[in-house]
Amino acid sequence: MAKSNISTNWEPTQSNSSLNTGGCENLTVIDTCSNQLVFTKNDDDSVTFEYKPTEPINSCSRTYSGGTPVFKNLESGEWTKLLTAFDSAKIEEKHRNGRYKGTLVLEYRSGILSESLIIDQLGRFGSELNAFFHASRK
Repeated sequence: MAKSNISTNWEPTQSNSSLNTGGCENLTVIDTCSNQLVFTKNDDDSVTFEYKPTEPINSCSRTYSGGTPVFKNLESGEWTKLLTAFDSAKIEEKHRNGRYKGTLVLEYRSGILSESLIIDQLGRFGSELNAFFHASRK
């Protein structure tokens, strides 16, 4: 099984140069099945959403598929909503010390700043993200 590259230090940290996003900002959400939802605010203030599904070869069962990849442009206002939800999750959601079934990993990166946390998937942030995700896949 591939080694996870998710940090176990959940405090704000400096990213290493290979992960430096320059002027971009990213919010990555990894769900309980290791599917990745990557939201990026680019240097030109455009916002993109990319869904990177887990492939069967990388799933625990070797049969699970997260579906079809998605890439689309979002309205710039969506970025503000995402960061507001992320900030709320930092304050309101119950944080977990480890990654296990039923959790979401949230990771924000901007320049050299990297901030990560693990929360329950069924909390308010998870519910809002689920609704947003299904609307964005259309």
